[in-house]
Amino acid sequence: ELADLLGASVGGTRPLVDEEVLPFERQIGITGKSVSPRLLFVLGVSGAREFAAGTEKAKLTIAVNTDENAPIFKIADLKVHGDLKEVIPALANRLRQYKENNK
Repeated sequence: ELADLLGASVGGTRPLVDEEVLPFERQIGITGKSVSPRLLFVLGVSGAREFAAGTEKAKLTIAVNTDENAPIFKIADLKVHGDLKEVIPALANRLRQYKENNK
């Protein structure tokens, strides 16, 4: 839903592909694709080197993670220490409100 509200695509890590949550063509990282979006949300990803290598060309990276020492925070432009299960619905709700008020 968040991706839809933003007009964005969803990519993921190798474990998500291995678990068949996402198809291989959506994998980001050394063994997947490199991405270069204007805005990249990295949600619940630790930020291992293999993943981070595929995100280096993003213009602005916003990371959400419960681990305040997650490696992704070293490369993120905006760091949110929190649970993605709380942050994503709150952000989606605000975006819905914004869109509704700005029709």
